[in-house]
Amino acid sequence: MVMDMAAEFGYYTADLTRTLPANGKFSPRQRAVYDLVLGSQQAAMDAVKPGITMAQLDGIARRYMRDHSGTTCGRRTCDTYFIHSLGHYIGMDVHDVGRYDVALAPGMVLTLEPGIYLPEEGLGVRIEDDVVVTANGYELLTGGVPRTAEGVEALMRKP
Repeated sequence: MVMDMAAEFGYYTADLTRTLPANGKFSPRQRAVYDLVLGSQQAAMDAVKPGITMAQLDGIARRYMRDHSGTTCGRRTCDTYFIHSLGHYIGMDVHDVGRYDVALAPGMVLTLEPGIYLPEEGLGVRIEDDVVVTANGYELLTGGVPRTAEGVEALMRKP
């Protein structure tokens, strides 16, 4: 189940997506796709710093996905099934305006949300988190919400 949630407080917005296994535990197939999406997101997140662009981050996420696909998505690499951009700016709107070819600067807030969608299998995975660009990298604003498959499954087991 892909859950995309946005919130607003004091005129500022946030955006978060998690993919949950409906029965509380990822199947091996779901887990392989989930872990690939998470790795793609982390590769982009690790590259967030002043001076990089959203377009470059998108390329990093896609390259990671392509290079680590193996046979996860059959004869095609999984980036073929990554059908939207990596993320967007957030601020006064959940999809705030901004150019994707402009260098990021400290204080900018954005989402990173890679996804793989396999319609023939009825399987989609997206993981979205919010980060603020800092002088030396980024701060993960949505870190209180589990991101790993283990963390999601643990949360699902809670009464």
